[in-house]
Amino acid sequence: MNTTFKILSLMLIVSVVSMGGCLKKLTTANFDHTTTGEITTEEVDKAGEFSIGETTLTSTLKDELNKNNTAANLVDALKLRSAEVSIAENQTLKNFDAIDNAELYISADNQPEVLLASVNPVQKDKSTISFVVSNNTNLMSYLNGNTFTISIKGKTNGPLQVVKLNVKAIWTVTASAK
Repeated sequence: MNTTFKILSLMLIVSVVSMGGCLKKLTTANFDHTTTGEITTEEVDKAGEFSIGETTLTSTLKDELNKNNTAANLVDALKLRSAEVSIAENQTLKNFDAIDNAELYISADNQPEVLLASVNPVQKDKSTISFVVSNNTNLMSYLNGNTFTISIKGKTNGPLQVVKLNVKAIWTVTASAK
């Protein structure tokens, strides 16, 4: 009887420990959230360091959280996974040859501007910049409001005409399920 009780107790402990992983999978809502926008650059008439452009985006995070069965107060972390900027169609500018390096920033109400990603050097003869993410900070407070601003700063090697750019950011959300 004593041996049977010990075996049953051991089996119960093993079951509970092994189910912990299953329970965690059932109670988490980890997903990617994509934001897109358009930036119209500033005209730059000489080489140097400049604010290239910015856009204010309406946050769709709350809808995405609802679709994934979670809520803002259940988010453990929201981090940038990837970001890219490409020249919009039908623009006279065809590549980023005039830009030597670029940095991508985020800002929001009551939040300081934060560097998200950068690229140095910008590849020549390309119409898309893929940024290297340098920020591993939880950015939930930036996307949780109604709007946030994405801006690009960089160094040009000559004049830069006004051009429309498409910006795409993919955020990884780690949260508990409702």
